[in-house]
Amino acid sequence: MRNKSLRVCLTARISMVAAGTLLAALAVAMAAVVPSAQARNVKHPKLVFLSFAATNNSYDAPMLAAAHAEARKLGATLQVYNANNSPTAQYADFQDALVEGGVSGILTQPIESTNLIPLVAKAVKKGIKVVNVDQVMGRSYKTSAVQVRGLSGNVTFDPWQLGTLFGQLAVQACETKHLNPCNIGYLYDIQQSTLDVAIHSAFLAALRKDPHARIVDTGQDFFTPTDGETAVQTMMSAHPNINLIAGSDQGIEGAAAASSARKAVLVGFGGSRAGIAGVKDGRWFGTVAQDPASEGRDGVLTLVNAIRTGLKYPGQNPLDSLPNNGVITRSDARLFKGEWAG
Repeated sequence: MRNKSLRVCLTARISMVAAGTLLAALAVAMAAVVPSAQARNVKHPKLVFLSFAATNNSYDAPMLAAAHAEARKLGATLQVYNANNSPTAQYADFQDALVEGGVSGILTQPIESTNLIPLVAKAVKKGIKVVNVDQVMGRSYKTSAVQVRGLSGNVTFDPWQLGTLFGQLAVQACETKHLNPCNIGYLYDIQQSTLDVAIHSAFLAALRKDPHARIVDTGQDFFTPTDGETAVQTMMSAHPNINLIAGSDQGIEGAAAASSARKAVLVGFGGSRAGIAGVKDGRWFGTVAQDPASEGRDGVLTLVNAIRTGLKYPGQNPLDSLPNNGVITRSDARLFKGEWAG
């Protein structure tokens, strides 16, 4: 009786082991046929790009085109969210990306430097990698280094450096053109944006080198030549003594079209093809380069590498390798091609 009971227990145990072995074998077989969600996400990651203005913006267009091209090359898909220059809308876009299924990585192009920071932590908690591009994320305007814990990379220009070079170029124009006093009409893009605050502050600091140079009026161009032309006409109407206009290339394109500013010296930043052409033909005094396509490409490459390796990457500034620190005047304009139309 005892031996019979032992045989029954042993048989039951063997059956359980066999069943477990069979289940394990089936699991291995199924894994071989159907890759895990994590494996699929690494091989063909789904990316989201939080653009500040994906439409009607000639600066963002080549950045997004290069990002799409790099994503295709790396076997990834890229979905673009357009905040249309609204920090509130961009915050909501980030929240939407966090709840959208299957997202492996997010590229941020912040309008405001700090409001997205809490959402980076939430993304990391969900296993989503985040790389920041083009605009500052953090409290310092004077670096292109990673400032936010959890970011897997940072591919941006240094706004303080750009504003300093922009201001130095304006001082050079004042002195070269013998403008005394040098009365400047200054064009913001979006006055309250992180980018404008940083560039304007650095511009003012550089302007102190010339005691005869001063900003007498300001306007906003909202990244478009049309709005730039309108703003310049308004400034010139109020202050016809303005003899130099400074702003982003889009704004300066507007200034070049403004009849009231035909005698004003023009100084831009952006290094667009329109700006470089203006420098070459002498209508513009100069501009300072930006490379949006390089940022879009390198941002996607950094993000996909982070997804596939789990590594974090140090900040990088695509402008560091440009000739003459990216300052374009008639003497060296031939060295630059421009990554965006303007």
